Amino acid sequence: PGTVMVSIRIEPGEPRLVSQRIFVIEPAWDQHVGDLKEDYAVEAGDRLDQRACDEADRELAERLRQAGFSRARVYHKTLFRGAFSYLYVYVDSGPKLVPTFEGNTSFDADQLTRALEIDKADATSPADLASRLRRHYVSYGFLDADVRADERPGKQPGIAHIVFKIREEQRVRVNKRMFLCLAKTEDPDAVG
Repeated sequence: PGTVMVSIRIEPGEPRLVSQRIFVIEPAWDQHVGDLKEDYAVEAGDRLDQRACDEADRELAERLRQAGFSRARVYHKTLFRGAFSYLYVYVDSGPKLVPTFEGNTSFDADQLTRALEIDKADATSPADLASRLRRHYVSYGFLDADVRADERPGKQPGIAHIVFKIREEQRVRVNKRMFLCLAKTEDPDAVG
């Protein structure tokens, strides 16, 4: 029987470079995303590398989520025309979520916005964000606080409001500590 030998010889050519980077984004969202999209790591003139583009997609999506676009998704496609390589970056940011608070009297809007920790980018639903606010209230002694969230479209395109309806109730205070197991001669305030 005959033996066949296949010889493969690879001659590397010049690497493909990004000729032009084009962002594809909904105009209503683009006015709120603004220059954030310019943080995309792969630019014109860079080597067209799939891994680098995938990483740039992830990084930009994360930055958008930290900026309030909790549903942000970024992906790319390439188009080759002769010697030219076009990188299309699709930015599906979704609307920017802006928190609004109703019924809050103990904390102002800035304090509650910080408590939401939107910049961590891991809460995506109004219910997740409401539970964060509820934990914040409980940590300050408002054990019966009720927080409900509802998403409403904004008057301006590209903005959605998450309205938090807060019922704070009474704050719990410890007026006196009593330990039935302590001897009467021991001071309860001296115990841990």
